[in-house]
Amino acid sequence: MSDCARCKQQVYVTERVFAHGKDWHRHCLRCVNEYCNGDLITGPLVERNGQPYCVRCYRQMFGPKPYGRSQSSDVLSATESN
Repeated sequence: MSDCARCKQQVYVTERVFAHGKDWHRHCLRCVNEYCNGDLITGPLVERNGQPYCVRCYRQMFGPKPYGRSQSSDVLSATESN
């Protein structure tokens, strides 16, 4: 038996989930984004600094950000000239 990567409590075989090289309780393997807290048992997960994220939250929090002007309707198109 080993300790859960999130709560550090002992994980018994019947409740063990193995993901990204670590043991987890089923109820502990959730997205760490407090606004999501999604279950990662059935879906893919991404790990950053030892913390699990759902793919959607990871992309929103750490993915590439647009630069320059906002992506609103006032952005000039490639065909417009000065």
